[in-house]
Amino acid sequence: MKKKEERALERSRNFYLNLFELSPALIWRADAEGSFDYFNRNWLAFTGCPLERQIGRGWMDCIHPNDAENIGKELQHAFSARISFELEFRIRTSEGTYRWIRTYGRPFHDEEGVFSGFIGYCFDTTDRYQAEEMLRKLSRAIEQSTTAIIITDTEGCIEYANSSYAKMTGYSLLDIIGRNPLLETGSVPLPDVYGPALPALKAGGEWRGEICALKKNGEPYWEYAVFSPIKNAEDVITHYLAEKEDITSRKETEWKLEQSRMELLHKHQELHRLFNQVASVKQEWENTMDCIADIVILVDRNGSIKRCNNSMRTFTGRSYSDILGRDWREELRLHGIFLPKDISDGIEIQQKGSDRWFSCRSYPFTDTVKNETSGLVITMHDCTERKRIGTELENAYRTLKSTQAQIIQQEKMASIGQLAAGVAHEINNPMGFITSNLVTLGKYMDRLSEFMRTITDPSLFTNHEEAARFISERRKSLKIDSIMDDAPELIQ
Repeated sequence: MKKKEERALERSRNFYLNLFELSPALIWRADAEGSFDYFNRNWLAFTGCPLERQIGRGWMDCIHPNDAENIGKELQHAFSARISFELEFRIRTSEGTYRWIRTYGRPFHDEEGVFSGFIGYCFDTTDRYQAEEMLRKLSRAIEQSTTAIIITDTEGCIEYANSSYAKMTGYSLLDIIGRNPLLETGSVPLPDVYGPALPALKAGGEWRGEICALKKNGEPYWEYAVFSPIKNAEDVITHYLAEKEDITSRKETEWKLEQSRMELLHKHQELHRLFNQVASVKQEWENTMDCIADIVILVDRNGSIKRCNNSMRTFTGRSYSDILGRDWREELRLHGIFLPKDISDGIEIQQKGSDRWFSCRSYPFTDTVKNETSGLVITMHDCTERKRIGTELENAYRTLKSTQAQIIQQEKMASIGQLAAGVAHEINNPMGFITSNLVTLGKYMDRLSEFMRTITDPSLFTNHEEAARFISERRKSLKIDSIMDDAPELIQ
């Protein structure tokens, strides 16, 4: 009978051991002393270690170093107290990586009720642990995010809002969680969560844009909001998600920037107008300078030509671009004008190889910004005609002086003739004619003297053109040409 019971007991043990071996769980067993004496084949395959290395406490070498100490303490406490336990830790797998497992240990007794040790089983919880960890991270990220986040059901009831939303709007979470802004009215006004986005959400779409909303205290603020539906595994919309950012400061900055941009645009337009005005005045001035017959040259302090008028281009036969940058003295020397070093007081010089005369003068050019002399302005006036007129007048003046001397001599001779006795009365008639001519010559001399004073007095003119015009007018008014024609006849 006893052997039969032993065989039955043995068959029962083998049955359960076969169940353990076939179980998808990782199963272990420890004796009453806490020494592990059994691991099923799934455990051995999972850890990649042979049974002999795991018997006793050897299996704990597979526990992650950061978990080993705490797991050892928990096992010792459970074994000492002979109580069930549940632990979660990381264990090294056959691939050399660590995975999370959750183990459940229970004390067991023999047929006589004597404590015989612990039996336990484990499950790989890595995927669940990672999913939970990811959820925890997402939860922390949402809660700590500076973006305000709200989740409502499809009816509009607020199920979740993070602290950033409360901070942004002034509403406490107790004010809004579980309430429906679309349906409720009360002593505490609820925020307009959706704004203009609700039609798009109900249509299954997203909405994003800027909304002017109100805080709990009624203060307006600007928010940038993104609304999107949340769908379940069957692609059915179950909730709405709102992500909001306070952009009031940005809107104020944009408004200020727009004001600044408009002010800058206005100033730019004003500067553009002034620039065009300056350019127009500059062009008018250059056109004016090109209308002047005199040669005008602007040079820097090194003597290089910076600007010149059209008369200079005509005189040299060069284009404007060819003249710029050349030494002005060298350029004039190439065209027969040899000037001394200083012409600030003015000088008249004849062009070599021609009968042309030029009145030349230099003026200092001052940079009004730097308040310093930055160059010279050289003017050249063609005074050939004035020189010719002056030469003719000098010749006429010498002729008149000679004629006057002759008349005076004749008058003296006439006086001697009057003293002679017995001169016939008929002689008086020629003398009267001579006297009349002398009076006329005297008047001519007065006019010529006045004309000479006119052309030799530089204080009467401001420029060469005015001098030529004034001399021509005086020549006509004093009838110099008639005098030149009539004077020879008076002395014949």
